[in-house]
Parts: sequence; structure tokens; C-alpha cells
Amino acid sequence: AQGDAEVRERIRQMNRTARINPLAAADCVECRVNTQLRQSLNVFVPPASEWCDTRLMDIPGPDEVLNPAAQACADLAYALSHRLLVCVRFDQTRSRATQRLIEEIRAKAPYHFDDDLATRERCPLMFVITQVDQMPSPGAVDLEIAKQNLRAVLHASLPDCLEFAQRVPILLLSAKSSLENAYAASDGLELFDWKVFEDLLISFAGLKRDIIHETKNRRASYITALNAGNISVVADEWPYYTASLWGTRRDLAIKVGLGSALVVGTAGTAVAL
Repeated sequence: AQGDAEVRERIRQMNRTARINPLAAADCVECRVNTQLRQSLNVFVPPASEWCDTRLMDIPGPDEVLNPAAQACADLAYALSHRLLVCVRFDQTRSRATQRLIEEIRAKAPYHFDDDLATRERCPLMFVITQVDQMPSPGAVDLEIAKQNLRAVLHASLPDCLEFAQRVPILLLSAKSSLENAYAASDGLELFDWKVFEDLLISFAGLKRDIIHETKNRRASYITALNAGNISVVADEWPYYTASLWGTRRDLAIKVGLGSALVVGTAGTAVAL
């Protein structure tokens, strides 16, 4: 499909197929759309050089938990991601659904959650509160309350890594802020945190090689630790075989962990939406 109309129609057909007959569409987990780069993001030399291998993946939310095709897409994206951008509507910042989403992400990508990652440069998550222009009274106090509500949900969901929960970026955005003429500010359109959002995207693109390398190492370390934990449990029933396996084949477990990380990381995804 080429052109805005054809692409939108093709996506509409795929969405309809996945939702009307989800079992038949379970293998359809990805749809790629190529588009031009926004001028405000094209700050690298040569132009667009750091964006060529960056992919933004839009994945289903928790409201489609019973749809196998949607969940297959979500599971794949979590496994492949090096950064996760989590979108939360302004009226869902303290909902149980948002808390379940955070818990689901941690269950499927636990290596993204650690107090050691509680810095702007290293944090693998970013939360975006969307549609803030639709708030009844989007004043400064109401916007700050929305952020604090979401921050409170993060603290409740991540009690064992509170520093990480406190430092995860939370931004306020409106789709209207993405319009090119918004930067002229001639119409008085509120940008909210759009420029901060673009700065973070540019940072991700510029540091993507380091981000991918670090994420692969974290994932490999997690898999190796998980293997060690599983073997220690088995040791209670088969101590001799376990000692032999871990003592003489420990290098195999490390290779399995590294291999798994490399396999899920080869797509080069820098940001998953």
C-alpha cells in the first residue's frame, strides 16, 4: 500500500480481520508503515543518519487482553524492545487498568525495571499522558495532579524499586502539539511537553547503539540468573546431576542467555510504542 489513503484502508482491514476473527489472524503480528521524518527531529549530520534503523512499534493495550492476535503483537514488542513509551489517557492515570499495564510490562520485560536505571539517559521507560487538551480545565494545577496520580500508581506497582518509579519520565502531550505549525506559536496552541518529548526521542536515536548493547547485556544477565535459579531449585531433588551440569556446563548457560538476547534484539528496535 502506498499513500495515506491506501495505508489507512489497509490498516483498517487488518484491524477488522484481527477483531472479528482473532484466531484466524493470530499470525498477523506486525504492520510496518514507512513515513518521512519530521523536520524538527532531523538534527543529525548527515540528515536522518541516526534514524534509519529506528523503529516505532504501536502495540495493543490491556483492553484487548482476550484477543490472541493483539496479545501476540504485544508479547513480541515487549521482547524486542530496548525502550518502551507507555501512553496513558488523561482520565486513566490512576485506574486499575493502568496499574495492570505496568505489572504486565514488568512481567514480560523485567530487565527494564531496576533502581540502577533511574536516570534520564538510562531509563528504558517513558510515560506519556495523552489527550490532555481534552481535559475539562487543563490548567497548571490539573496537569501536575495528572502527573502525580500516575506517579502514585508507579510507586504502588513498583514497591521494590522506588527510585526507579520516582525518576521515570512522565510527559503531557496532545496530538495537536504534533502539528508543524504549532512551533510558530502564532495560534497560541499549547505545546505541553512536546519539545521535551522530541528531545528524548532525539536522544534515543543518537544513543541507540549504546542503548541496544546495554539492553542485550541486561537481558542476557537476567536469563543467566534465571537459569541459575532454576538449577538451584532442581538441586534439591537431583544434587549430583545439578552440580555436574552447573559446574561443567556453566558456559553453556551463559551462551544460551547471550544467544537468546541476541535473537530478540536483532530487529534493532530503539523505541516501542
